[in-house]
Amino acid sequence: MKKISIGLVLVIAVSMIFSGCKKEEVYRVVKINHFEGEVTVLRDEKMNAFEGLQLISEDTVETGESSKAELLADSDKHILAEENTKFVLKATGTEKSGNITINLLYGTSLIEIENKLTEESYFEVTTPNVTLAVRGTTFRVTYDIETETTSVEVIEGVVVVTSEDKTEELTNGQTAVITNDGIVTEEVKENEENKEDEEIKEEKLQVRRDVYKADGTISQYDTYEYDSYGNKIKINNYEADGTLSGYHILTYDSDGNELTDDIYNSDGTPRYYYSYEYDSDNNMIKLSAYKKDKTLYFYALSEYDGNGNRIKQENYRYDGLLTDYYEYEYDGDNNVIRYSYYHNEDGTFNLMSDSIYERNSKGKPTKVSVYNGEGILESYSVYDYDADDDMIKYTTYDKDGTLVNYITYGY
Repeated sequence: MKKISIGLVLVIAVSMIFSGCKKEEVYRVVKINHFEGEVTVLRDEKMNAFEGLQLISEDTVETGESSKAELLADSDKHILAEENTKFVLKATGTEKSGNITINLLYGTSLIEIENKLTEESYFEVTTPNVTLAVRGTTFRVTYDIETETTSVEVIEGVVVVTSEDKTEELTNGQTAVITNDGIVTEEVKENEENKEDEEIKEEKLQVRRDVYKADGTISQYDTYEYDSYGNKIKINNYEADGTLSGYHILTYDSDGNELTDDIYNSDGTPRYYYSYEYDSDNNMIKLSAYKKDKTLYFYALSEYDGNGNRIKQENYRYDGLLTDYYEYEYDGDNNVIRYSYYHNEDGTFNLMSDSIYERNSKGKPTKVSVYNGEGILESYSVYDYDADDDMIKYTTYDKDGTLVNYITYGY
């Protein structure tokens, strides 16, 4: 599913919204080291990939058109999923005594294993008609789902190809085509057409967020700092003239779940504290907000459906009074298409607003329209993306189409 980011949680948490992130125990150190374009991970639910995301056994990784993802396993095994590729990761044991299998459902993957595996470990790639076993090598494998054909190219090292009861050993410069009729091998011709630049670009992380008034003058901006796993660990808030107005310090657990967000004034004195709790599936189920003296300010509880989609969030005052709640609706791809806000007015919960999402063919939101409780349009916002499908601008208009403000994002 498409996940609502923690950044959105904190923006809406002040108006009391947050989102969850679903994860499980990590058996091997396998993570998404870098990605470009539309990349999703299915783990009971479909989520958008992010750099540093820890993967677990049985995760399904899928790349869209003009997209790719680089996985890093045990610090020395590189798994590149090229565009329009889908595979299931299976990983057990440890680096010195364990197994990794890439079950390639369709598409192309480039595999590079820097160090030779131990005798107690194996690494293999499977397709519907072949198993490729390696110990230390670089090779590319493609499975064409329409022709039911597997193609293998060995760039360096040795790959053992097994199809039904036949086994072939491929070495440097050899290729093989595997069909339901058997294995055909040949030498690779060394020319420029066979060479492809697979260099992984530097990680693309959001480093700045600028908020502009309708007249185009900047009103405030934020900068972001990250750890080596791609977790956002500090947010610096600035006034338009560059004066620091405050900052956030964020912490995470070993699965990459955000645990705390401490907010400070520019002089280092505390302003607010946020903490997050998760269920056994790593869905965020509780957000607690505290004042600077660490007394409880409010808290929020969430419920999820069988697909791991958050369907309701209830917001409570410090004394346990339910003040308001949100309800969420999803499309067939588990993308949020609507959320409704209800507010407690003298014990009666009245609909205050409906937010309706429009999305493109890749599931990215393109527009969100906000209606009041009577169904009258109040405002709308549009999303702009770059060639890598990263959001670069968020623009808000009032009901008459007059520009209210806009936000730009830098990477």
